[in-house]
Amino acid sequence: MAGCTESSETTPRNDSSDSFSCLSVSNETIEWIELELREGLSLSNVKAVKSNDFENVYFISGYLKGEEISGSSIVTFSNTSISSSGMVYSANNMASTFSGWQESDRVSISNHGFRESQKCVSG
Repeated sequence: MAGCTESSETTPRNDSSDSFSCLSVSNETIEWIELELREGLSLSNVKAVKSNDFENVYFISGYLKGEEISGSSIVTFSNTSISSSGMVYSANNMASTFSGWQESDRVSISNHGFRESQKCVSG
């Protein structure tokens, strides 16, 4: 994206804006995240929201698909990029349970962008 810079910075910001845009996620980023999913699992309908709480964090959500998954389960990760590999962390229990990505002690479900990214997936 024009005007954006990449950084691993995850310092919280004081931005009170509750607005958000559903962003597309590159195939490279999706494939990078899928590398750490349990065998036989994949992601679909992947969307992201740039968090207003951090300078450079995106919450990336999608439907988790595979034989061991029943129903429509949404998994959420945080990442420093939506166009390349970046620094990925599990952001919810589904992500922690079904992937090898570590949890971050800096992001949580209460951060702006977490629930919003899930809304982008579920409509």
